[in-house]
Amino acid sequence: MLGDVINVIVIRALAKDKPPLQRMMECYRYDLSMVDSADLDDHGCFADAYLDRYWVEEGPHPFLVRIQGQLAGRALINRYAYTPDWRNS
Repeated sequence: MLGDVINVIVIRALAKDKPPLQRMMECYRYDLSMVDSADLDDHGCFADAYLDRYWVEEGPHPFLVRIQGQLAGRALINRYAYTPDWRNS
């Protein structure tokens, strides 16, 4: 692997990219639920109430990450900070 070129592309996610972003967020929220004790919603999902903001507000910026052409991740950039109260866990 040493010396191999890895093609990493970060692109702005458009509204048409929302479904794969939602699925990736579902996995992320599932993993995070071990820490923040989030529950499933009535549809059996770990919903992200803030994802729509990335297409309707000016401040947030959604991105998709592709490695060697394959979808590999996401980055959601905004001006808010998530600071959970770890003292209660």
